[in-house]
Amino acid sequence: MKQRRNIVPIVLCLLFACEAVLFPLSWIASTIWQESGIMSLLSPDGIRWFVGNHARLLSTPYLVWLLLAGISAGIVKDSGILHPKKGWTLQVTLFVLVVMLSAIGLLSFSPHAILLSATGNLLDSSFSAGIVPALCFVACCCALTYGTLESRYATLNHIYTAALRGINMAAPYILLYLFTAQLYFTLQYILP
Repeated sequence: MKQRRNIVPIVLCLLFACEAVLFPLSWIASTIWQESGIMSLLSPDGIRWFVGNHARLLSTPYLVWLLLAGISAGIVKDSGILHPKKGWTLQVTLFVLVVMLSAIGLLSFSPHAILLSATGNLLDSSFSAGIVPALCFVACCCALTYGTLESRYATLNHIYTAALRGINMAAPYILLYLFTAQLYFTLQYILP
């Protein structure tokens, strides 16, 4: 059987190399084409921008979504809900799911709903900004209900360990996001 290679480390190395190459290239390009508006990362302004804006630029909702998705995935995976046993625990979990989705539906889709935008649209509203965290919360609640009723989550430590396993599963994608976002924002700074 052929073993599948993990390409994430290779992609991370390529993104890091591209970021490293941008420093001298931006300096050379800004020197050669001074009228073009290309910014140098090796100038005092470029160094101040890189150091001063690093954390602010990377802390976007996408990073939070990745973390929440990882935590949810860990809790869902360890709860056993992906391979459910038929019985009352599944029925209770489905009831929790219906109640939570109904609450989201009432807050989002009813006339004059709280989560709609000022113009009454779902796009560019609190609903669209919070749909990923809301779905992660619903997944966690359903998985915690099922896992607790099936005695997979006997203590808070079991839940904590499951959440950490989820973050561990999401770690390669978090790194990929960080490297990609940094390269994107650096290119955005350099190019006019």
